[in-house]
Amino acid sequence: MDFSKEALKRPDNRYAVTYTWGWNAPITREGIDRELERMKLAGIRSLYIIPLPISFRPETNRSFLFPDYLTEEFFDLVKYAINRAKEMGIGAWLYDEGGWPSGGACTHTLLDDPDAAVRFLKTREVTLKRAETYQPGEGAI
Repeated sequence: MDFSKEALKRPDNRYAVTYTWGWNAPITREGIDRELERMKLAGIRSLYIIPLPISFRPETNRSFLFPDYLTEEFFDLVKYAINRAKEMGIGAWLYDEGGWPSGGACTHTLLDDPDAAVRFLKTREVTLKRAETYQPGEGAI
């Protein structure tokens, strides 16, 4: 692409500051329209939706997301939000996870396949007395 002063002054949405749109409350089409209008008025040109399901850290990060994460109704509203944003000239996409970190689908992955749980090595220090035999304990390698 050739350098353009005009493109530098108003870069394509792909290069604009991208804002986080956290979904942690009941979602409706009317609410999506209202929030996107506010974002447009604020000059937001790029955003991503990050769903924060009720099951995501419920003790420390209360959420009231509805419809439930990964349901058909949820994806219908995501599709609606992405299409409405596009109509308004706002670049939008869905963050790949409910909460974070990526990969667990907010416990859905483990519910479907418990063997997918992360395993890790943990070190510990043991001091033995002279002539004492080391007993590794459960789960030790």
